[in-house]
Amino acid sequence: MRAMVLAALSVGHLRELHPKEAARFAERAVAAARAVDAAQVEADAQITLGSCRMLLGPADEGLAPTRAGFELAVASGDAYTAARGYINLSDACETVGRSAEAAELAEAGIAFARRAGLLRSVGAYLVGNLAESLLHLGDWTRARMLIDDALAGGPEGVFELTLQLIGAELAVYAGDLERSRAMLDRARVLTIGPDDDQFALPQLAVEAEIERADGDAARAVGIVLDSLDRDGRSPRYAWPLLWVGVRAEVDRVLADPVGTVAERLRTLVGTLAATDAPTQGYRALCSAELGRLDGTADWGEACDEWRELGWAWQLGYSLLRQAETQAEAGRREPARDSVIEAWTIASRLGAGPLLSEVRALARRAGIDLDEQSRPADVDPLAALGLTAREQEVLRLVATGRSNPQIARELFISPKTASVHVSNILGKLGLTSRVQAAALLHRLGC
Repeated sequence: MRAMVLAALSVGHLRELHPKEAARFAERAVAAARAVDAAQVEADAQITLGSCRMLLGPADEGLAPTRAGFELAVASGDAYTAARGYINLSDACETVGRSAEAAELAEAGIAFARRAGLLRSVGAYLVGNLAESLLHLGDWTRARMLIDDALAGGPEGVFELTLQLIGAELAVYAGDLERSRAMLDRARVLTIGPDDDQFALPQLAVEAEIERADGDAARAVGIVLDSLDRDGRSPRYAWPLLWVGVRAEVDRVLADPVGTVAERLRTLVGTLAATDAPTQGYRALCSAELGRLDGTADWGEACDEWRELGWAWQLGYSLLRQAETQAEAGRREPARDSVIEAWTIASRLGAGPLLSEVRALARRAGIDLDEQSRPADVDPLAALGLTAREQEVLRLVATGRSNPQIARELFISPKTASVHVSNILGKLGLTSRVQAAALLHRLGC
């Protein structure tokens, strides 16, 4: 009983955003639970302790207790705590930049949530975790489909909120401002409060990026400064927001230097903690961006950081600016290589605004992208009018999978899988799954 009370107190303090107090109670709960061999209570307390240490920093110190709690929950058969462990451990890996591992954990967690009957609640949260990792790794098409399918299932509260926020971020970087605004408006309705950095700061980052993309750099910078000109903000969520403000202000000052607040932003860049790979990557981005104002920009560190992490959009942007610097210095061949790599990334992502900037730079620098831009052989399935999701379903049909098996593999409902199969057969004028498999074989897919 004592261990349970301590564990509950730790969770309560964590929800009230008091991680030091929460950690103190979590440590006592772990010790008390271990003394009486209460594995389920210990597992829950370890996961809470991991969250506290993530918040207190450095973030990687939260990995060990989170993993220990997760493994203990799985071994003890505690489904709800195990599901919580999947959420927190995948998020912890994402926090420190281990996105591929985070994606694997989130996928395994979704399958677990389905088996445990938790798909609409914690399962939806895990879809958000998976979509965030896929966004960073550059699989935007799958991330978008996962979000749309999960939202169609009607998740509520915080489970919907996380999906709306990731979807809004993905949309704004793809250049779909209408979709981003719609998802952001829905997220505002669901947001818990202005002091909950996990949800409030990403919302503000999307809002600022929309303003920047719409041409109101001053408004974008104002959103950032209003939010970050105080202590105690979580570096994980503050750095992406600060990055939007720095980028907007530098672009604005290069066009019109009157009334700059670049020094205020520079101070924030110099004082905000950066103790893990993603925050260090954002610091490198911000520092190089501010260097554009006085001709000292060096994008090498940013390129190296994001290449190491495998975060596609950030690498593509860093390469764009590196190419710009190289072209201005008369280094034509390195500039050409950087432009082509940035173009390749932006094209693969479907990052419309970034792609436009890359093409504009290539024109200014006299770099010919025509050869690179020639379309590859058209995907025969796309040529048949199938959507990306329908193509995935058709490939699974061709391997002999049933509708329930397709649903499990793509994290959709069996009913949705059945609808996709029916639509595919209708579009292709086929009457059976066997015919669909035969067609795929003939097309060599």
